[in-house]
Amino acid sequence: MADAMAKALQIADLAGIELGKPLYISEGTVYVPPIRDMYMKAEVMDGAPAPTSISAGELEFQLTVQIVYDID
Repeated sequence: MADAMAKALQIADLAGIELGKPLYISEGTVYVPPIRDMYMKAEVMDGAPAPTSISAGELEFQLTVQIVYDID
């Protein structure tokens, strides 16, 4: 939120306008569909699947914030 507000204030300053109250605030994430191997053969699917290993590490999340301001 602070980054979005700072960017809006910078753009308003460059345009020579003053921001009023926020009229609309929205947040969302970017959806990345899973990648599926289109070339997997049916015979590979026979039997029990191999266990999935979970490795220690980091996760990165991205969030998009949109703020619409009134202009004074």
